[in-house]
Amino acid sequence: MTIQSYLRRNDPKFYVIYNILYICMEIYAKNLSNKPVVDSNGSVIGELYNVTINFQSGELRNLLVNPEGDTTQQQRQRSKYSVDDHGRYMISVSDVTAVKDQIIVS
Repeated sequence: MTIQSYLRRNDPKFYVIYNILYICMEIYAKNLSNKPVVDSNGSVIGELYNVTINFQSGELRNLLVNPEGDTTQQQRQRSKYSVDDHGRYMISVSDVTAVKDQIIVS
């Protein structure tokens, strides 16, 4: 059964499932918070700031990464990663290859 079907039926089970997922995501986010993000060559890209999520599907979308060091807006724009309005890199979750002590992206 999908989340949408629970919502349509106003099923109380949805709220229990939602709360469990919310708690799990919060724990997961805290474990990822401030982890270094590196590329496959080992170069530090920056530090994880946040993760964006599609709330309808629950799918993770992007890592928001504070750039390493003192990078200018021009340097960020030349990067292969998109940049948000706050100058953070937006790295697709599909680019993540490993998560351990650091997050490795391709």
